[in-house]
Amino acid sequence: PLKDAAPRSLPSDEVILEVIDGLPAGWQWVAGICATYGARPHEALLMASVESNGLVVVRGGKTGARQGLPLPKAWIERWELQNKRLPSINLERDHRTVGSQLGVALHRYEAPFLPYDLRHAWAVRAIHNPQISPSLAAKSLGHSLMVHTSLYQRWFDSASMASLVAQM
Repeated sequence: PLKDAAPRSLPSDEVILEVIDGLPAGWQWVAGICATYGARPHEALLMASVESNGLVVVRGGKTGARQGLPLPKAWIERWELQNKRLPSINLERDHRTVGSQLGVALHRYEAPFLPYDLRHAWAVRAIHNPQISPSLAAKSLGHSLMVHTSLYQRWFDSASMASLVAQM
């Protein structure tokens, strides 16, 4: 059975900006990659880089290599995401341990959200962007379309209903 993507509420973009703007440079880069591209924390720390065209390249990871879309693109410049900066932590550990360090940092800086909330917020941003198909969003996150749809079904339904009401 698939996990529920967000039993808690997700942070608004305003809260995400406020928190990430206040982080030290290395953690700002890692959290910025998670927020802007929906990357998993261990991917941001171990295998992500931003290309000159604005796409992120994730080399490896839980679901293999992929490219990802920036949402919103303006965050690339805001946090200088094309200039990789990592915090001074031991990266020679397993993915889960390395990835958990972003949660430790967010807790230390009193963020009102968890690292995966940044990934889920990206997915919801993509759902509400008519230019991004569910298939493209799924690929960007490293999901199959089936996994993506089942994880984010409540937001697909909400976005579809709101769109229909607006057209009535």
